Amino acid sequence: MMWLNKMKLVAGVVMGVVLAGTGIGVVVRQTLAGSGQDNLPLARNEQPFQKEKAGPKPIAQDDSKAEIADLRKEIAGLRKEIKDLQDALGRTIAAPELAPRYQGKPLSFWMDQSKDADPKYRRGAVEALGAHARRNKQLIPVVVGILNHDEDDSVGSTAAQALLELGKEGVPLLVDVLKDKSSRGRLQAARTLGWIGAGTRAEAVPILSQTLQEEDWTLRRDSIGALAQMGAAAKPAIPTIIDVLGKSIQT
Repeated sequence: MMWLNKMKLVAGVVMGVVLAGTGIGVVVRQTLAGSGQDNLPLARNEQPFQKEKAGPKPIAQDDSKAEIADLRKEIAGLRKEIKDLQDALGRTIAAPELAPRYQGKPLSFWMDQSKDADPKYRRGAVEALGAHARRNKQLIPVVVGILNHDEDDSVGSTAAQALLELGKEGVPLLVDVLKDKSSRGRLQAARTLGWIGAGTRAEAVPILSQTLQEEDWTLRRDSIGALAQMGAAAKPAIPTIIDVLGKSIQT
């Protein structure tokens, strides 16, 4: 019995020690688990902690499209400004040495010279303007205007010659001057029409025949002289010439 009682006592001590060890182990594990932050349970809706990486934040797709559209607008605006500048520079043609010249002088010089009080300088200007008119048709009315209005016969004759040098395009202009009874250049136009080529003479014969019947004897004389230079092309005007000559003899 004593031995049995001792055994019970030993068994109780051992059981107490085992139970105590088990409790200490649980406490130790809980303590160790509580010291590790990575193993803490996460609260609901809580995300695990992550270190933010360095670098630019991502751009939303809509924002990038808007920025690209703005850049394209800026580029289009710059291109328009460049084009406007190029057009402005092209219109100026500011360098006189690039513009057409006559005897080394620009067109503006000859335009001013055509208004000079000295007929000598006006004749030189008309020659220059006639040379320019062969390439720039916009100057033809300027030459016609000089022929119609200049008071000096030599200047008008130079203008008529400049029109004649235009070829077929100049003959109708001379005919129109001869038709205009208010023009100062009719006499010069009649003389010049006598020098035209055979291919355009028929166009001048009718108006020269009409001037034969006018009272201005100088104009009649020069018209007859122009018709005489045309040869066979002037045959339609022969009856009128005979009539005019007969009247002249009677008077």
